[in-house]
Amino acid sequence: MRHSGWMRRAIEGSSAATNHGGEASVAIIEIPDSDGFPGGSETFELVAKFCYGHYYGDHEMDPRTVAPLRCAAEYLDMSETYAPANLISRTDSYLTSRHILHNLRNIVLVLRSCERLLPIAEELGIVKRCVAAACDHILSYNAPPIHSVRSSPSAHQFGSSRPPNGNPAESWIEDLSLLGIHFFHRVLSAVKAHGTARPDSLASAVAHYANNSPPLRALLKK
Repeated sequence: MRHSGWMRRAIEGSSAATNHGGEASVAIIEIPDSDGFPGGSETFELVAKFCYGHYYGDHEMDPRTVAPLRCAAEYLDMSETYAPANLISRTDSYLTSRHILHNLRNIVLVLRSCERLLPIAEELGIVKRCVAAACDHILSYNAPPIHSVRSSPSAHQFGSSRPPNGNPAESWIEDLSLLGIHFFHRVLSAVKAHGTARPDSLASAVAHYANNSPPLRALLKK
């Protein structure tokens, strides 16, 4: 576990306690449970694979896992101090890559993963960066008012930022409907704050979200 400052300190502390008792024994390290560890047990398993030599390049991360991995790396102190090209730097590189910041659907997927990573995802600036990037995309589309956005399973395929008709003026509304209501409000508020978005376009986004958002439907069923 040479990659993790947290692990090193935990092992050293356990060894010191063992030596103080005068008897040598195996050091036992308590790993936080799934409620306390960013991303839960699935993310911890990915981190463990990295620590044991699994290479995480841009082709192996994806928008759903990169934020949990970044938060877990921060929690475990996996910086360059302990190993070159450590997990903090690799996840940061991926989060600022064209694959994320140049694709609105992927930005939305990162934001969705951040919903269960608060407050650490906020503290690391992941949410702020993604909200700003999403805002830039929406403003660049200069979308006209949308009165009807068709829903289709193919429109939600991983990595696609456009609906079947390929119209970016409609795609941003479709993409934002995948967000939970808090982040949907954050993105739309950022767009509105620029003062250049058409009110009817924003109203169309709100109407589509109210009628079609899977996270909102799930929330209302509770």
